[in-house]
Amino acid sequence: MQIKDKRLATEVTNLKAKCHKPVIFPEFELALKEFILLYQSRTILSDALLIEKAKLLADKLEIPQGILQVSF
Repeated sequence: MQIKDKRLATEVTNLKAKCHKPVIFPEFELALKEFILLYQSRTILSDALLIEKAKLLADKLEIPQGILQVSF
């Protein structure tokens, strides 16, 4: 059995084990989400494009640089 098949065959026993961080800047998250939904069918949304848009939105919403962390 391949590794992929093993991972897919495992059963998740604790659904709450995955931690989610609370949203610190809801306006920022909403604006970035709207951008993604609007442009996902028009162009390829690369990591670089999303990071650049996030920086522009952060500047517009006056979020200090370094507060937002990018993790993919």
